Amino acid sequence: MLLTFDDYKDNFGGIKVTDETKYNALESDAEDLFNIATHMFYVENNIEDDPDQERANLFKKALKLQIDYTSDLGASTSYEIADKSVKSTSIDGTNITLDSTAADQSHDGIYNLAWAYLLETGLLYAGVPVKERGVFEW
Repeated sequence: MLLTFDDYKDNFGGIKVTDETKYNALESDAEDLFNIATHMFYVENNIEDDPDQERANLFKKALKLQIDYTSDLGASTSYEIADKSVKSTSIDGTNITLDSTAADQSHDGIYNLAWAYLLETGLLYAGVPVKERGVFEW
């Protein structure tokens, strides 16, 4: 668990989720979404031992925002969020009407504001890392 229930409440001002069991489920789903987006950084590295505590705190703030968003929305996985966007369907005419509010507020299931915090961590970078300027190594 990257953001404990106590940390959520005491250090990040979380008030929307008051039941710890519900919180644990929402936090786990948020971690799953974040791990894919951040290339498993905090799967391979301990968040508490991260030498860049600003990055760790931005990541935790993003988790808090995601948990609050999914609690308000009533959906915590990318599938559930996409499913919430379906307003109506019609089988014979194959019509699907979308209520794009939930989909517009998220990026692959991650709440847009949480995504902005993740961008600030640098963990979403998917380019080729450069060790030294002018030196190219594989």
